[in-house]
Amino acid sequence: MEPIRLQKFLAQQGFGSRRNAEQLISDKKVIINGTVAQLGDKVQGNERIFVEGKKVKPIKHKKKIVAFYKPVGVECTMKSSAETETLADFDFGFFPVFPVGRLDKDSQGLLLMTNDGDLANKLMHPRYHHEKEYVVSVNKEVTTQQIEQLGNGSLKIDGKKVNPAQIKPISPTVFSIILTEGRNRQIRRMCQAVGLKVIDLLRIRIEKTHLGSLKPGKKRSVDIRFFTDNK
Repeated sequence: MEPIRLQKFLAQQGFGSRRNAEQLISDKKVIINGTVAQLGDKVQGNERIFVEGKKVKPIKHKKKIVAFYKPVGVECTMKSSAETETLADFDFGFFPVFPVGRLDKDSQGLLLMTNDGDLANKLMHPRYHHEKEYVVSVNKEVTTQQIEQLGNGSLKIDGKKVNPAQIKPISPTVFSIILTEGRNRQIRRMCQAVGLKVIDLLRIRIEKTHLGSLKPGKKRSVDIRFFTDNK
């Protein structure tokens, strides 16, 4: 385990929020290997740590996966930022999680969060061709020719052809698209290549997991067995 700040470790172990953990440290109620802890100390989890005289027994993190509705304007990183809202500003519980893949800052919708690195790798690896479905709103009516170009795999991004995609018109300026890959800003760049500008991009499904009735900024647990039998 990489060293992390003591207050983060204590929060992960169930000692309240990081602010609560910082207060315990400031009040000199935390001991590391016989020495009174200081704000700024880092730990790896194998130290002898006592809080208010009680030994901390590290919790073995149960594998979990969470469906989260990422709002527009939120960066897909667990690092806090003074300049913009990030995933670190949302409460995912005591156990640390990280995003599976990403949605760009201007997009919204379903994002999976997990603490299982193997599962994340499986869901992100292009060889598994996991489906991701989006609803795309653009700046003008979409022609039949543009629908064909978006779906037939003829477009190139960075000199490499994209995989064929399933396209379904919803209204003159809105369509759904199902991708089996996830290149950087792929849908926006595909639309730009055929003369369209994306106004709104909403991800509504990743494999069998749907956004459903989730509201922006909210989450729900997903049965991890949903993914263990995937390709």
